[in-house]
Amino acid sequence: MAENEIEKFERLKKRAADLQVKRLAAEAEVKRLSDELEKCKADIRSAYNVEIEDFAKAIETMKSERDRKMGELEKMISDAEEKLEVRR
Repeated sequence: MAENEIEKFERLKKRAADLQVKRLAAEAEVKRLSDELEKCKADIRSAYNVEIEDFAKAIETMKSERDRKMGELEKMISDAEEKLEVRR
């Protein structure tokens, strides 16, 4: 092999090694993101009892939960107002 061919081969070998490192880094990032997504899905499933893919159902569940809690709060406030009125 001539000197230019050796240099060309070495450059190609280095480029191949660089690509392999980039591929391994990309695979590690995909795994990290997949694990993070699974954790988020589990958190959402635990909190709202819906799967993350079912965004419409998750939104409706959150709205109904908010409305239910708002109703409870309004009732508690009304009860407190009534008790204050009775004491006067």
